[in-house]
Amino acid sequence: MIDSECRPDLWTCNAMVSVHGRCGIALEAEQMFMELLHKGFKPDTVTYNSHAFAKEGDVDAVERVCEEYVKAGFRNDGITYNTMIHMYGKMGRLDLALGLYDEMRAIGRTPDAVTYTVLIDSQGKVYMISDAGKVLEEMVGAGLKPTLVTFSALICAYAKGGRRDERRSRHLIVWLCQVSNLIA
Repeated sequence: MIDSECRPDLWTCNAMVSVHGRCGIALEAEQMFMELLHKGFKPDTVTYNSHAFAKEGDVDAVERVCEEYVKAGFRNDGITYNTMIHMYGKMGRLDLALGLYDEMRAIGRTPDAVTYTVLIDSQGKVYMISDAGKVLEEMVGAGLKPTLVTFSALICAYAKGGRRDERRSRHLIVWLCQVSNLIA
């Protein structure tokens, strides 16, 4: 891109950091991030979230990125909390994901449908199926409508948890039909 005289802007750099991170090539994502700083770009929330996501699997590195984020003068917003909760859930670190969820609520940040969905997905990944169902109930109790992604995460959790027997599957299908009018 630079060779063709097209000068990247912050949005382009953010996209490149994100793509490298999502493709699992963290070293290249780190290089893109450092290049962004070297060229004088001031990272924004998207930059830091993408950079942290690229560190997935390395809790210490993720926490260092979060510290840099706060030192740069940013405050954790809903997007950042959701990104971090999702990432910790993918890493199987439900303890850290739930800690961030509790912190989020303690400082007055209201969880949204994405927050609840990533919690359901995270709990399903570590076979905490009944807790995933409780999160859905909490979500509905908070007045939020589950999305199709929310229900997909719950169904995957049930399947992963071995809840494939006919009676339980039928119960889940009936329950989903009952709340289907809640889908956003």
